[in-house]
Amino acid sequence: MREQEQSQEVEQLTQEISERQAKIKAGVRLEERQFEKEWGAFRPVGFRKKKLEIFVCGNCSQELRGAGHTGQSKNRHNPLFWGLEIAEKILCGECLEARKGAMPAVRRKKFKQYLKIGMFRD
Repeated sequence: MREQEQSQEVEQLTQEISERQAKIKAGVRLEERQFEKEWGAFRPVGFRKKKLEIFVCGNCSQELRGAGHTGQSKNRHNPLFWGLEIAEKILCGECLEARKGAMPAVRRKKFKQYLKIGMFRD
C-alpha cells in the first residue's frame, strides 16, 4: 500500500516537471515576473527567485543563476558566444559539452579552459 502511494507521488512529480518543461519550451509564462521567450531577440527564459535572477537551460531545464549585480544571463551560457547556431538561448555546461564538436577550434579551446577552472559549477 505504501509503495503504491510513493509510486503515485513520483509519477505525479515527474508529470508536473514534464509539464513545466513543455511550458518553458513553448514560452508560456509560469510566473507573473517570468521573462518572455522571443526567438527574434536575445531574451532568455528566466524568473526571479528572491533577489536572484534564475535562467532555465533550453535543453535540460536546469536552473542557472544570473550574473551577480546585474542579474543578466552570463555569456558562458550563451550558445552564440561559443559559435553554435542553435535555437536555444541559454544552455548549461553539460549541454554545451554535448555540442562541443560543433564549436570552432578557438572556442572549443576556450571552453576546455572554462571547464578546467570550474566556470560551469552553478
